[in-house]
Amino acid sequence: MMRRLCHLVPAALAAAMCMGGCSQQALSLAGGSGQANYTILLYVVGSQTHNQDAETYKKIVEDSAGWKDLYIVHKAGWSELYRGRYATQAAAERDLAKARAYRSPVGAQPFVRAMIMPLPGENVGPPEWNMTRTHGLFTVVVAEFYDVPESGYVGRENFAVECCRMFREKGLEAYYYHGPVKSLVGIGSFPESSYPSVIVGGRYERVVRDSRITDILKQFPNLAVNGREEVVVLHPASPPADKISTASYIMEIPRD
Repeated sequence: MMRRLCHLVPAALAAAMCMGGCSQQALSLAGGSGQANYTILLYVVGSQTHNQDAETYKKIVEDSAGWKDLYIVHKAGWSELYRGRYATQAAAERDLAKARAYRSPVGAQPFVRAMIMPLPGENVGPPEWNMTRTHGLFTVVVAEFYDVPESGYVGRENFAVECCRMFREKGLEAYYYHGPVKSLVGIGSFPESSYPSVIVGGRYERVVRDSRITDILKQFPNLAVNGREEVVVLHPASPPADKISTASYIMEIPRD
């Protein structure tokens, strides 16, 4: 069970992070000009025969719309149908509008959630916001993003970077980390002295020795997962069920 995390994620950020039921805004990500940096994600095919189905959809759209710049990226468990390669997001806006307005031969509008994204395989996000480039040992993770292709929710890297952008506009030192499955957003970069390992009750434990970490955990006590507060139900067989929210946490910064 999950509920919208209003106190952590502003409405504009929630709209930028949620594909399902939300109008996707073009993400203002860093990118150069004069070369292909962006593309349009049209559709995510999550069926068991997604490889074949995606090829079929591509052929239908090429024949009906006359678009000759379609291509497919196959992944483990789903396939992604893209259109075009563009130097800037602005250059893709016209084709994005056409994609969202497209009607199939049977009158359906399959691409109403199409969105502009960095080209697959490109580095997503300004390098100076990359968590792995900081000099600290720890950060406070306040948000996690992962793809849910069966719900049409993909683009976790983009959402994490946009989350960083909005936090930074509010004066917070936010960083992103793109792992194999999840993208994380952390606030702050702290040395070991801020969260040292000490002996407590005869065993080693880490303790917070930096008020900045304490302040971040107080400001963001609950972890945002795909733009929502994640609620875990305890003892569901014993009504009323106890519920707790997943907490933000201190993490050692991964290094490449």
